[in-house]
Order: sequence, then structure tokens, then C-alpha cells
Amino acid sequence: MKMARNENAADSAQITITVALKTAQLLEQIAAEGHYGRKRAVVAAGFVERRIHDLIESGALEKIIKQKPTKP
Repeated sequence: MKMARNENAADSAQITITVALKTAQLLEQIAAEGHYGRKRAVVAAGFVERRIHDLIESGALEKIIKQKPTKP
């Protein structure tokens, strides 16, 4: 499954994360396949976006942040 890229840089924010070496290596391998992006940062961003989307869809995010998420 391909994840859509955020085409509007104004709607994005850059963050820095630290992950385990094995995680970084796996992200590199996934990026080499190109299905989720061609760079490990793009792959990682897609995974984070997908997980947050899943939390919103399941209703779990509300419990985590103790407030109802706003809809766009």
C-alpha cells in the first residue's frame, strides 16, 4: 500500500526523532524497496501518520490526549 505524500509543505512540520539502530536499518531496507518512500525519513513519517490515523479512527486518540480531536 502506498501512502500519500504531503504535497503542501505549509501543512507540515519537521521533527527529529531517535530510534534504535535496528529500527533505522529496517527503515533503510523498506526505503530501498520504494513502496513507502525512497528515504527512511519518508518511510518513518508515513508510518507515524498511519498510526495516528488509526488511533483517530479507533477512538483511542481521544483517550490518549483526553480531548476530542478536531476535524479538518
